[in-house]
Amino acid sequence: MARVTLRLPDSLHARLVAESRAKNRSLNELIVDSLETRLPKEPMSIDEKRERMRKALGDLLVDVDEVMPLWPGEDENTPLLTHEELQARLPRLDPPMSQTVIEDREDRV
Repeated sequence: MARVTLRLPDSLHARLVAESRAKNRSLNELIVDSLETRLPKEPMSIDEKRERMRKALGDLLVDVDEVMPLWPGEDENTPLLTHEELQARLPRLDPPMSQTVIEDREDRV
């Protein structure tokens, strides 16, 4: 933990002391909490972002390897799929995403 010496105007110090007494907290706790709420949070790692996205998407998340274990054309033994074959393998949203977007925006048009 770091230690900081801070010079404050007397009026600000008095306000902080009054606030800390009113909330029955130490002056240090009050200043640290105030700084934490004002400063941006530490950046999330890519793994934390991925996990938050997985939780937010829930059932909408599809494991590509389950839908298509080997991408067409990935090796010489897997032929390219036709447009229809590819569409048949992809998951379907019900209702379709385009319809959901249209309905979501109706009140704004």
